[in-house]
Amino acid sequence: IPRAVRAQAAYVALATLAFALPALVMGLLVYRRPEFIALMLDPAHTREFEEMYAPTAEHIGRARDAGTDWAAFGFYIRHNIGIAFQCFAGGMFLGAGTLFFLVFNGLSIGAVAGYLSARGYAATFYPFVATHSAFELTAIVLSGAAGLRLGHAALLPGRRTRVASLQAAARDTAPIISGVAVMLLIAAVLEAFWSSAPWLAPAVKLAAAAGCWSLVLYFFLRDPDAR
Repeated sequence: IPRAVRAQAAYVALATLAFALPALVMGLLVYRRPEFIALMLDPAHTREFEEMYAPTAEHIGRARDAGTDWAAFGFYIRHNIGIAFQCFAGGMFLGAGTLFFLVFNGLSIGAVAGYLSARGYAATFYPFVATHSAFELTAIVLSGAAGLRLGHAALLPGRRTRVASLQAAARDTAPIISGVAVMLLIAAVLEAFWSSAPWLAPAVKLAAAAGCWSLVLYFFLRDPDAR
């Protein structure tokens, strides 16, 4: 999987830029002008996020008891796979669909992060998202990279037929999609059972997040053929 990711390094870089740059710009914009959250969220959803991450909230994240953790796990799996599928399958539309979903999700995440930071909820929001985001956000970017590879194959098939070009692109990205599936599973487990755990101190969650991000980066950047 790391070898396949490095082989598509240009697409990974473009997907990272398409996702991270809008997130950063929107995050800073909404942090400075919180009312701009209305560009991405309606008032009802904005209030919902405030209730989920308010420092005084009884439960951080989506309210639930221990008996519904498995239901939350199922929800996160379905939600995360839906986003990853959009980013990957959007490549069939000459890559335009992939770019749209990467940019849109980057804007949405940046807007929420900027708004909650401006509202003073950073101490609850970031410990909640930090650990599982190592796997979830990386999976979204890699799905986008695979989608961009498909889009390039559809747009510029070269000497091959368009179908043959898409088949070759699908073979090239199959290991990446396999890795994405595993990462989304890990992210859903962490979000349902770790990130939402009220008995874990924020410092513990942030330390775990640092370890998870380091592990993910090492896994994809290491050279498996190095001795």
